[in-house]
Amino acid sequence: MPTHISPRLALLILLIGGCVFLMGIGSLVLWRVHPQGGVSPLQKVAKNSLFPMVTSFLNKFLDLAFAVYMLPVLGPEGVGKYTYAVVVIGYLDILTNFGLGTLLTREVARNRLSANRYLGNTLVLRIGLWALSLPLLALLLGPGAGPMAITPDVAMAILLLSLGLLPSLISGALTSLFQAYERFEHPAIVTVLTSLLKISLGVLALASGWGFVGLAAVSVVVNLVTLAVLGALVMALLMRPKPEFQPRFSWGLLRLAYPLMLNNLLNSLFFRVDSLMLKPMAGEAALGWYGTAYKFIDGLGVISSTFTLALFPLFSQYAQGARDQLARTFGFALKLMLIISLPICVGTTLIAPEIILLFAGPDYLPHSGYALQILIWFLPFSFVNGVTQYLLIAINQQRFITISFLIATAFNLATNLLLIPTLGYLGAAITTVLSEWALMGPFWYCVRRHLPPIPVLSLAWRPTMASALMGLEVWALRDWSLPAAVMVAPLLYGALLFLLGTLSLEERALLGRMAPWRKG
Repeated sequence: MPTHISPRLALLILLIGGCVFLMGIGSLVLWRVHPQGGVSPLQKVAKNSLFPMVTSFLNKFLDLAFAVYMLPVLGPEGVGKYTYAVVVIGYLDILTNFGLGTLLTREVARNRLSANRYLGNTLVLRIGLWALSLPLLALLLGPGAGPMAITPDVAMAILLLSLGLLPSLISGALTSLFQAYERFEHPAIVTVLTSLLKISLGVLALASGWGFVGLAAVSVVVNLVTLAVLGALVMALLMRPKPEFQPRFSWGLLRLAYPLMLNNLLNSLFFRVDSLMLKPMAGEAALGWYGTAYKFIDGLGVISSTFTLALFPLFSQYAQGARDQLARTFGFALKLMLIISLPICVGTTLIAPEIILLFAGPDYLPHSGYALQILIWFLPFSFVNGVTQYLLIAINQQRFITISFLIATAFNLATNLLLIPTLGYLGAAITTVLSEWALMGPFWYCVRRHLPPIPVLSLAWRPTMASALMGLEVWALRDWSLPAAVMVAPLLYGALLFLLGTLSLEERALLGRMAPWRKG
């Protein structure tokens, strides 16, 4: 047994300690913004938006920190096997949740006296759907194991993850209840605490030689602990749930929740079906290389979603009649998304091998580096599509969103079937980028039908030029000093944006009004 701590493990311990410190600071802030006498509407909005955003970043940061330790231990094949098991359970989670969480939050927020009725019926439905999913799982792990190349260790991981899914479903219902009561901070803090527990137990499992099957077993323990904590908080802060089930009412809930589940399923298929296809078509190592590259861009979506949710109320207001103002605000949002995403794309493309070497180790080179250099270019299109999706919701075009995702998902499946057999993980990466284009097509068709023209080229050329010049600086200095090149890059990029006049006075004023500390 080793008597020293590896540098990667030492870094992970340091990061966990830092997160515990940040959680203490967060608890103090929560106490300050939630005094005994109650909260103002402004405080409530700030609290309910700030805590989920901060905890999302913390969780993504912790996941990345754990990956630094996990990736060299499991190796590309182990990562590929575990990624496959997690993706399978992710789809099972969508089917068993069935959109009931969103429905519970919406209805209980309207009438809190109905909380026990909705909680009791949705819990029974979730448990029933989980039980109904077991025969489907048996088909996959039995007759489907050969065609899908599911080995015994992968099957065991899937079984353990499916067992951990049951307490996770109940925890999801309790989290939805907190959201209905506008108490977002409590489940948000619980997610960080359970992430810390997951990492601690995960390190022990990997150090004991249990591999990714041990990580699956850890998920069962962590989900049970999460359920216990959330259950205690619900009884202490919200209500004491009582058993309640009404078959006719529950059937009505399923009918209402079905469109929500369908959109969620299409969204997941659109983004992650390539992981299901890579393992049987290109092998576990290819999925490991691809999954490792994907891990470094997965958390970047928090940037887009946070900004989009902040703009959504403005979209909704202007959609009622001020379509010219809506078009200008939408154009501003697109420009800001490009300002953020384009330099990330350029910089990551230039230093992708160094990123993979630093975080994953030499076993993942050059393949994960190649995958990351391609995958990162989905980012600007994903950011634009994310903002556009909320714009379409604001102008009441939800049904068109479903049609758009159906088109893009069909394109994704067909292109993966065409490219993966010949190009492997590179084909999957190319398909991910092209699929964002396929989604953008119908989205923009709808935007052009309902809004005044958006000057896309005028919005994009300045961030594009600034990003390209920043990329030249990184390319020129990287061989001399990569750290210096990386540190100079954001300063140069900011100066170029200013010199090019990227943001107008009106746009800067709008950005200032969006700051959470501003009143009015």
